[in-house]
Amino acid sequence: MEERHKDFVEDTSVAVIEAAVSMIPVVGGPATVIVNRSFGSAVQRRNERIFAEIATAVELLMQRLDCIEPEAVLASEEFQAAAHRAFRAAQETPSDDKRKLLRNALLNGYIAVDVVPQRDAFLSIMARYQPEHVIVLRTIRTLMVGRETMLEHAASRIGDRLEGSLAHEPVRAWLRELVNDGLASESIENRVEEINVGIPRPYGPPHTRQVAKTTARHSISAQGEAFLDFVEDPFHEVNND
Repeated sequence: MEERHKDFVEDTSVAVIEAAVSMIPVVGGPATVIVNRSFGSAVQRRNERIFAEIATAVELLMQRLDCIEPEAVLASEEFQAAAHRAFRAAQETPSDDKRKLLRNALLNGYIAVDVVPQRDAFLSIMARYQPEHVIVLRTIRTLMVGRETMLEHAASRIGDRLEGSLAHEPVRAWLRELVNDGLASESIENRVEEINVGIPRPYGPPHTRQVAKTTARHSISAQGEAFLDFVEDPFHEVNND
């Protein structure tokens, strides 16, 4: 696989370097030579490392699954397109955790025996997401264990469950994206409550007014369950042994 994709990695690296260098306000001279040599080498090394991580994981999973026709899999249009998308997204993130999730998505969606029907959509979602999206979705699934009703105040409960590692406001933003992508379910209930206002009177009916209240409840959807399986480490069981 490494030899097959060598040109792909080099072409991608050159494109990235050329685009970056073109943005630097230097025209000729020693500075350009230094930038091309030092910066270009750094980008090339990083791209080679990212590619090696993906290639090694693909090889290990194929060995584990005893893949009968690895050449056919690697040469397929579906795998080539997915590998390019995963590699490009991995290039664009500084997060090791996100690169691992992208790697898992490529392995589970395009190497594993069972074809995931939503694999292209799921890979696109993971390319947009941060690891925190996955953490939030996993936490929703954990909080739903043993429950028969959806979660109220989900963002606060997720933030509390994570012991302050994520502020509640970002959780709300990530939760909204999960709902928009169909990975989390949301139920909105609007109701009107009558509350007492003013100073209580010893005689006569109390002064009241009606107040509209909205309650949002959340849960993980079937799509969300499938997505978590899609980005799960395929070597998890092996690593635990």
